[in-house]
Amino acid sequence: MINNVNQQYTFDGYEDPAVKEDRGFNSTLYNFSLGLSIYLGKNKTHADWYVVDKDAERYAALEKRVADLEVMLNDTDRDGVPDYLDVEPNTMAGIDVDTKGRGIDLNKNGVPDQIEDYINKMKGNNVAEGTSLEEIINGGYVNVYFDFNSTQPTNSSYGAINFIVNYLKSNNGKSVDVVGYADEIGDSDYNKNLSGARAEAVKAIIVKAGIDANRMVIKPQGEDNSVDVKSEAARKLVRRVTFKLN
Repeated sequence: MINNVNQQYTFDGYEDPAVKEDRGFNSTLYNFSLGLSIYLGKNKTHADWYVVDKDAERYAALEKRVADLEVMLNDTDRDGVPDYLDVEPNTMAGIDVDTKGRGIDLNKNGVPDQIEDYINKMKGNNVAEGTSLEEIINGGYVNVYFDFNSTQPTNSSYGAINFIVNYLKSNNGKSVDVVGYADEIGDSDYNKNLSGARAEAVKAIIVKAGIDANRMVIKPQGEDNSVDVKSEAARKLVRRVTFKLN
């Protein structure tokens, strides 16, 4: 934009003070430009900075090979054996495996030795040959125990919770009843609620470990009167949560 104010010179450069008011002018001049750019070319990238990558196909092939290797090295069950070598890609976490990802089972009874050791500690004798994990769980050998009037599992019981978590992670189609019990000390209605609260507490831990809550059903059973109510040691055995697979 150009402004002319009290311009005494005319367009031809002439100045006449006597007539400058007639020949001069005051004005504003606006100047603008409009451009149109047309690009003709086969490449999507602007030709001014387009670089032909002669090695593009080779790089793409290398990237695919690397991606394939990453997939091959996936270890779904985290047993240290990559999936492409893993005969049992759903081994329970924490179980010792051989080079093919199979759980170590030296006595060939179908139960991995580490699981068998855990169960032996729980029931005090050997697991019968051919006993399945489902039979172990439904047989009441996997229990979560509680102190008197408590809904917090004892420290030693977290192994049982982990056992169930690993089983459910390895068997996505399975659901489980979480069955709560209390001893006979105190009011029966209170103990019924306490057994339910214990089951809910165990379910909450399992959910936080990555299991869908919809795969568990709470079953409060109230008092378990199968032991001598006068025996403190015996009552410890019935303050528990156990599991039934569906």
